[in-house]
Amino acid sequence: MILIYSIKNSPRLTYTIEVIFRWVLKMKVPVIITQEMDEFLQFQGRKINYSNLLVPDAVHVPCSEFLYMHGVKPIFPGIGHGAFGKALFPVEGSTDFNFDVFAAVFYMVSRYEEYLPHEPDIHGRFKPEDSIAYKNNFLDKPIVHYWIEELKDRLMLRYPTYTFPKKKLRFTSTIDVDNVYAFLGKGFVRTIGAMGKDLIKGKFDTFLLRTQVVTGARKDPFDEYKFHRKLKEKYDFPMRYFMLVGERSENDHNISPHHPKYKELVRKLKRFARIGIHPSYRSHQSEEILHSEIKTLEKLTGKKILDSRQHFLKMQLPETYRLLLKAGIRRDYSMGYATKPGFRAGIAEPFPFYDLLAEKRTRLVIRPFCIMETQYKDYMKIGPAEALPLMKKMVNEVKMVNGLLITVWHDRNFANLPGEPNWKDVYKRLVKYIH
Repeated sequence: MILIYSIKNSPRLTYTIEVIFRWVLKMKVPVIITQEMDEFLQFQGRKINYSNLLVPDAVHVPCSEFLYMHGVKPIFPGIGHGAFGKALFPVEGSTDFNFDVFAAVFYMVSRYEEYLPHEPDIHGRFKPEDSIAYKNNFLDKPIVHYWIEELKDRLMLRYPTYTFPKKKLRFTSTIDVDNVYAFLGKGFVRTIGAMGKDLIKGKFDTFLLRTQVVTGARKDPFDEYKFHRKLKEKYDFPMRYFMLVGERSENDHNISPHHPKYKELVRKLKRFARIGIHPSYRSHQSEEILHSEIKTLEKLTGKKILDSRQHFLKMQLPETYRLLLKAGIRRDYSMGYATKPGFRAGIAEPFPFYDLLAEKRTRLVIRPFCIMETQYKDYMKIGPAEALPLMKKMVNEVKMVNGLLITVWHDRNFANLPGEPNWKDVYKRLVKYIH
């Protein structure tokens, strides 16, 4: 057992303690918060003093009082330095820490800054450039783990007989199925129209390939699902597919989920991977649309859909996550930036979503990613040869803290289309490197 003394208790403090000790450190022992000083002084086990009082024989985390506040206020946490790098909420008066570890962790994982006024991008998303991590050059670091490691070191120094659970790097591959196929299942009118555009634009290689695919002479270039399965079986790692089943629109280009080719693919994928919903572009504004898409996918899979990742990573807090909870989703994989790799919440472990406006922990578990191939390909505008070493650096960051590494790939980027770089090979080499 670990006993924590705090002058006050709050939902924020309780939540933060859970994230640190259960979700990151994987501890099974109870961690109790007390407001009784006599109880704290008499306790003979491991103790953390979370106050600005000086108490003997306990690890001292100085308190900034941020976790005692309610609501969202335009607070700047301040930038200091911990043992392993930059830290938030610098506080003086302790020989153990010069910052409020608990407040720093909460600020990052609650995504407090995303509730503050900001200018969203064209898709309504919070921009990485507006984040405290980007502005202070630690977006590429799982900074929350650094702070927790410092807390762990302090506990081990004061209580050397106690050992923490051992952890190791884990890896989950996730794939967004935005199209299913490049050419198949598009229907006669769309296919003829696309062939005409190929000819008009002088894309004769694409015209030939499209013709060969629709006539059955060649495999569809997006049909690399057997490749996925073989790689998964070789290295034995979990896979997740997020299927787009919404109606076609300007930003939703999938084939109909009622098409035989779509149904056949779902039957194949569910044999070796978990399937989740990829809510359509406009679904985050409509509970009815989201429920309808989930029900469609549940009929196709014959299973309850519990996993989700937003299309375009389009979300606003807390509204999007509230909608997902209402729809029965229990795990979301959207926590990452579309345009830049890194650790949006500063963490490489799953953690429960805290609704800041309701001031409560929810049942939705956020599973953050730090690598997505389109960050490099579409936004950083670099090729496979330059991207792979940068991806490996992100892998090394997660490995250093023995966290959960989640990568994102898109169906279209496994294809070797005429004139396109080979991102399929990057995926294969990255998986090999991870293992």
